[in-house]
Amino acid sequence: MKKILIVLFGLLVFQGYVFAESWEERAERKAPWSADFPDDPACWNRAVEWNTVNPWLVGIGSHFLYEDFADCFRVCAKNDTCYRVGWEDEDTASANCKKSVTDSLRNNLKTDMGVPLGPGEHSKSGCK
Repeated sequence: MKKILIVLFGLLVFQGYVFAESWEERAERKAPWSADFPDDPACWNRAVEWNTVNPWLVGIGSHFLYEDFADCFRVCAKNDTCYRVGWEDEDTASANCKKSVTDSLRNNLKTDMGVPLGPGEHSKSGCK
């Protein structure tokens, strides 16, 4: 009986592993970013306007600065922020990105060209 239970448990684990969805598959179906998969990359759903509802999807951003700020965008998605007017004043804007452990999300997303998140056409890091 014990061997049968071990075999059944092994089959369930194997089946879960085989049918587990990758982040690429979630990105392909344009799944909303979820804390259930915290390592998934996050990008902005271009169909969602600035300052409305949570725009974060699973995927790689198309903005030319995306790679520099990928961890920051993931922090934005995790904290459900960075898409409303005044997000820089929220408490979560002080969260750290991996890009710079010594600096906040707010400061990491400020560049010489401004903040790469905002109502501008090229600032949302829309999904590829």
